[in-house]
Amino acid sequence: MAVLRHGRLSKIICLSWLAVFIAQCIPAYADEPPLQMEEQKIEAGLIYNFLKYTDWTPAKTEATSTPIVICIFGKDPFNGYLQPIEERTVKQRNITIRHVDKIPETSRCHLLVVGTEKKELWPELHEFLASKDVLTVSDLSGFSDAGGMIQFSQRSDRIAMDLNTKAIAEAHLHVQDSLLRLGTIMNHSSREDQ
Repeated sequence: MAVLRHGRLSKIICLSWLAVFIAQCIPAYADEPPLQMEEQKIEAGLIYNFLKYTDWTPAKTEATSTPIVICIFGKDPFNGYLQPIEERTVKQRNITIRHVDKIPETSRCHLLVVGTEKKELWPELHEFLASKDVLTVSDLSGFSDAGGMIQFSQRSDRIAMDLNTKAIAEAHLHVQDSLLRLGTIMNHSSREDQ
């Protein structure tokens, strides 16, 4: 009986050590998705602040019964974490999220998120939006340099934002100081690199 107990105890000890070994190996592969999810949550939360601290032209906001429209052009970079924002209001207006896949549809947006896979269409989209007050946001590399208004990026393991204030002004948008303090000011003309 003692031998049997000792045999079971040995198996339990071996299985425990195996579990510890596996647990130490897993983080090397499992860290990235949770980090990516955390980034998506933070960026989705920042989108609400963009709405809160941006003022659109009266023509775009005169009817308080119409919602503030967030459009996603391409794949959802927030993996669904933006959806709860539709339960909130901003500037006493409801928020709506729409997925758009044609450039002409973007003119009805207040804020447009440009997916990284739409990089090739950005010059055409940028030209189309030139006279429209649509706040453009993306994590596309070089987005703010190419006339994008707010670009998400990574700096020192933190989410950073570059704000192209010239592009924002040219779209007749006004961003409040509260938003300007959240990011790095870039003064590139939105007509550069065209």
